[in-house]
Amino acid sequence: WITILLDGLLAFILLILKIPYVLYFHGEGYKNYETRSNPLFKAIVREVLRNSIGGIVVGEKLKSDVNHCIPDERLFVLPNGIPDIERGEGFRKKEKENGRLNVLFLSNLVDFKGPLEFLKMAQAVVEKEKNVRFILAGEPADPAYYESLLHYIKENCLEDRLSLPGGVYGEEKEKLFQSADVFVLPTFKDTFGMVNVEAMRWSLPVVSSDVGAISEVVIDGINGYIVYPGCISELADRVLMLLRNENLRIKMGGQGRRRFEENYSLEAYNRKVQDAMSFFLRRLPPGKISMKQPLGVDSPCAEF
Repeated sequence: WITILLDGLLAFILLILKIPYVLYFHGEGYKNYETRSNPLFKAIVREVLRNSIGGIVVGEKLKSDVNHCIPDERLFVLPNGIPDIERGEGFRKKEKENGRLNVLFLSNLVDFKGPLEFLKMAQAVVEKEKNVRFILAGEPADPAYYESLLHYIKENCLEDRLSLPGGVYGEEKEKLFQSADVFVLPTFKDTFGMVNVEAMRWSLPVVSSDVGAISEVVIDGINGYIVYPGCISELADRVLMLLRNENLRIKMGGQGRRRFEENYSLEAYNRKVQDAMSFFLRRLPPGKISMKQPLGVDSPCAEF
């Protein structure tokens, strides 16, 4: 709330000075302010949104979060992008230990990211598929919650089927992706799910939740599966399908890799940024722009 208030005050200064501005929405929840905010805070948010040239959202589905103040024709979809990996020898896979398949979760270990749901899925899967191992990677955010995860693992005898590498970064993180066969993020709350894109970059099929713009990144039945948040039976069923069908894993992983290259690589992101610049420059009031240099991602395109 403090951050939004400060952003609102900055926007009001821009309004007073008659400086056009574009809003970048990297989260969601603005529509909730209509019902949960006090009248003053609600008025600030509405004025900031309504008086902007427009806004940038990371997915089509996120437009509805701000449509009460900014119509579709003033919104531009700009998905996040990340650098590619070094594609040397052994790019996709390392040789499997005893042919065992690995199912990976990687995110902060907080309740809304779904680590407990991942464990429940693992419990359901190991009852039907023996040659599989699960990796629950991530930094514990709350000691009490992490203890509850450890208790569940012990209570359900998952110690021998699960590894807990903790927070992983850099090369160690990439090695986990490289060793995995299926990536799972059963999140309850997410705007974009960037970690799914990281998995797609490694040609992994992804099973994730229908929240935020995730279903625009993971296309159900194409490069993975989208499941209802918290539905363990559906989650386990989709993971089992991928574990039991190597051709399906390879096909979906390949589709994910292509989607990464076409939509979420830095090259794709840079192209979309330039499109966004053109989109908003066309919406400026006459006389508000003075071109100083050609449009480019790494340099300012205009003075306002």
